[in-house]
Amino acid sequence: MGDRLQLHRISLRFQTPNVEHHFVKGTMGKLAFNICICSILCFAAAMLVSVLYALSLGAHGQKGVVQRITLISMGTICAVSFALMCISQSRACLEHISPLALEAVTVLYLCACPSVIIFLDHYCIAKIWALDPFALAQFFSDTRLLLIFVCVLTAGHVALPIRWCVLFVHEVFGVLLYAFCGFVVGSPEGQTNVAGNLLLFILLTLCMSFGKRQLEYHERASFQNFIAEKSLRFDAEFQLSRLQERTSEGQVPRAKADDIQSSIPETTDTGEAFATASKSNLEGVIRIGRQEQWIVDLEELALNSENILGRGSFGVVIAGS
Repeated sequence: MGDRLQLHRISLRFQTPNVEHHFVKGTMGKLAFNICICSILCFAAAMLVSVLYALSLGAHGQKGVVQRITLISMGTICAVSFALMCISQSRACLEHISPLALEAVTVLYLCACPSVIIFLDHYCIAKIWALDPFALAQFFSDTRLLLIFVCVLTAGHVALPIRWCVLFVHEVFGVLLYAFCGFVVGSPEGQTNVAGNLLLFILLTLCMSFGKRQLEYHERASFQNFIAEKSLRFDAEFQLSRLQERTSEGQVPRAKADDIQSSIPETTDTGEAFATASKSNLEGVIRIGRQEQWIVDLEELALNSENILGRGSFGVVIAGS
């Protein structure tokens, strides 16, 4: 199937670089708009968390350290989100940046967000800064950390039209980051629960990746079919123009039936071809019509001779399907 569509079996890239370039360039506008929306949402969420922590700022000891670290992390997210939002809405930047570079920047942003947001988890902060986590709270869980990872993963696969082969980096990074937090930094749920959570997170990532790959495959198939239809159209128009040139040069006699010509849309190339149609060039027009798929074969028609829709000087119109 990938060979018929001229796609690489693994990456789904078009085998023709020019086609691949135009496919990616066609999604650049939508990607820039969606990046802006996601950046605004992330910026607003980070600002809300920063305000909540700033209102409670003033604690001493370990809690004060955790509050300051969280504020710095959220400030970093706000700054990066605002910068990406400006880039995605700047025409000057988009004109000088390639589609691949925009995808790479977006994937880097998706990888950076969970890396910084792990500092929202007080247990991770305590472990990294060698603090006592139970001096901060009595109960800890990986729920919030996993939900953040899942939100970022979903945004990358559903909201952002990034190619599957580029987004694969983010998928691997997310799994490795949670494995690092659970097994290296440490988890309050224990190694067994971390292994179970990691397995489920890997399964979710694989499902998202498979769905993204299938969606991109159908998008690429539609894009290639569109190019093929356009190529057939241009080829048919070229053949019609050559047929008209032969008629004007006298190689094919021009039709004299003015009443037939008056009922034909002569403003189009096809109409002009019918206007010059005669027995000698009618076969050429029929051949072009079959190639362009506007000729209906007799076996595809089912006529109802009893249902007469209209009658004129040159024929009768009856219903059919």
